[in-house]
Amino acid sequence: MVGMLSSLLNDVTSLVRQEIALGKAEMQQNIKRAGAAIASMVVAGAVLNAGLLVLLAAAVLGLGHVIDLWLSALIVGAVVALIGMSMMKKARDTLSTQAMTPDRTVDSLQRDQSMLKEHASRHKEEENKQ
Repeated sequence: MVGMLSSLLNDVTSLVRQEIALGKAEMQQNIKRAGAAIASMVVAGAVLNAGLLVLLAAAVLGLGHVIDLWLSALIVGAVVALIGMSMMKKARDTLSTQAMTPDRTVDSLQRDQSMLKEHASRHKEEENKQ
């Protein structure tokens, strides 16, 4: 009886350590993916800024020969802003679809919990028979 409990305790301890290692590995993987999406958002922001500065200057002056300068600035600024917003939305959507929950670890822990309950139930039945 004591041997079985000792063995069970060792098995549970080992199992918990393995589950922690799995959860840690899964979270590191999720964090790497999130980091890549965040880097995309930063690049998109830089592109948006550069586009606003360069295109506003060049396009406003170019369109200024055809239409009023204020109208050309408005048109160019709106187009560049829409492009930048589109890039930012795409990067944000990529980031939001990356689940940060360690799903495999949660599933594994639930299976382990069921197994332990079943094992404890069998052990209790054996104890009651004796």
